[in-house]
Amino acid sequence: MSFVRNALAIVLFTIAGMCVITAQMGAFMRVGQTGVMSGFIAALFACSAVLFAAGAFAGAFRPRARGAGIALLIATATTALGMMGWASFMLAPGIVDVMQQQGLDLNARMFRFAPGAVVTALSALAGMWLVRRG
Repeated sequence: MSFVRNALAIVLFTIAGMCVITAQMGAFMRVGQTGVMSGFIAALFACSAVLFAAGAFAGAFRPRARGAGIALLIATATTALGMMGWASFMLAPGIVDVMQQQGLDLNARMFRFAPGAVVTALSALAGMWLVRRG
């Protein structure tokens, strides 16, 4: 039975991690209206918090919160790596010129560093707290 509980917890942690990655990347990107995007990002974080809590209680891990913290740290690291790649992509003028010639509206103004970095840093701090609290 503990195998099934742990498998369910890992699935819930994975889904919650994907919600965190989407929310963090949404904080970095300047698309749509700011209010709507802020609401969408907040809803994704709320959904991920519920899934992390459900996974922590569903799993037979001891201590319970450590698994959620590890999943949150992995999601944060994945977002940070992806955003470093996106920033280097946007800073390469040759690639941006070729993409704009193809009709894509790409520029460095699509990238908001401060809100995304704050959200990612807060997620990393929450993950570290959960792992240590364990």
